[in-house]
Amino acid sequence: METVPRGNYAEHVKTNAETERIYTVADLCALTGVSRKTLFFYDQRKLLLPLLRQGPQQAKRYGKKELNRLYEIQKYRSAGLLLKEIRILLDEPEKTEEILLAAYERSERECFRKQQEMEELQKLLAAWQEKQPECTHGAQ
Repeated sequence: METVPRGNYAEHVKTNAETERIYTVADLCALTGVSRKTLFFYDQRKLLLPLLRQGPQQAKRYGKKELNRLYEIQKYRSAGLLLKEIRILLDEPEKTEEILLAAYERSERECFRKQQEMEELQKLLAAWQEKQPECTHGAQ
């Protein structure tokens, strides 16, 4: 029975006549701050697939390419892009401008809606405050 080491470590595997550093799920989580749950979700959605699976439990192992892809996913997520947009950006780079422009326009619309909500809340708060009796704290 093959045992698979656990914890924060990196093995080295020969691929294409080179030695490549291999990362565990725990390694990727530690390096990027992404949760295990998020990594598994990305795997299910085929957004970030492991380089290989090892042992009887099919433990996921990632290479530098996958680590860099995860950094790209994080960068795009922090800019508010949807996972379906991120997949296109990563897999079809010729569509980058189209996707980024669409995301920017969506963000502008959301920002405009939020501004309208804030203005409505200000009006509601002002109307509520006008209806409140004068403050008499400390007056006797």
